[in-house]
Order: sequence, then structure tokens, then C-alpha cells
Amino acid sequence: MANIDITFKAQVLGGPTISQPQRRISVEAYEQIQVELAPGEGKTVQIGTSDQFNLLIIWSDLYSDGSSEIKYTIGTLADIDLDQLQTYLGGSAEAILTESTITFQNDYAAPAEGEDPKTATIQLLIGRDATPPPAPPPGS
Repeated sequence: MANIDITFKAQVLGGPTISQPQRRISVEAYEQIQVELAPGEGKTVQIGTSDQFNLLIIWSDLYSDGSSEIKYTIGTLADIDLDQLQTYLGGSAEAILTESTITFQNDYAAPAEGEDPKTATIQLLIGRDATPPPAPPPGS
């Protein structure tokens, strides 16, 4: 069993601060995955069985700048814009992770000569139940 501590804090400059006390999520297993995407490249990542998840965090060193250049698809949820760190905890992780794969796409244009490519390094932290109860038999 692994414990993952989650802390949330948001502060409006010159305004209020909202914080959530530290919460601990217990998971039987976790995995950190790193995916590198060159401009114009897409990759599909195997993440496991959908009924096992209770944590998904997705972050990148390069985000969309308003035109959905970096995006991902999970099941029927297509072209989710990766414009900031994205976190799914508890039931929201189970709800969004309806498939065993996530497909990422980098739609930034190829660089002009002499420019650096907009390559994205996307990372995922996944927490899961490694021994979910068996599914009920059909018709029960």
C-alpha cells in the first residue's frame, strides 16, 4: 500500500487564498509515465483497467497556448485541451478513465529553420487499486 499526500492551494494576487488541508489517498499501486511528443506527433499510452483508478495527474513542460495544440483523448472524451496541470481524484478519476488508454497529440507546427521544436514532455501519475473485486457474473 502506498500513500499519496495531496495539498491544494490557490491564491488570487491581492485577494483571497483558498486552501484544502492535506488529504491522503491510499493506493495499492502507482505508476509514473513520461511521454515525449515532437511537433505533429501523437502517442497512445496503456494505463490499465478503468475500474481500478482513484488518482490521475497530468502535467507537461509545454502546454497549449489557447488553440488546443497539446491535447488528449480518453474514450469518448476527445481533444481535451492540456492547457494546465490537470488532476482527477477519487470518483472523478474513475469517471474520466473509462478506457485503458490515453492518446496524446502535439499539434504545434514543425519549427522554422533555426528555431527550437515545441517538443512536449508529458507526465502522468496514476494511483490504482491493484486487486479490484471480481466483476459480478452476467445476469446477476
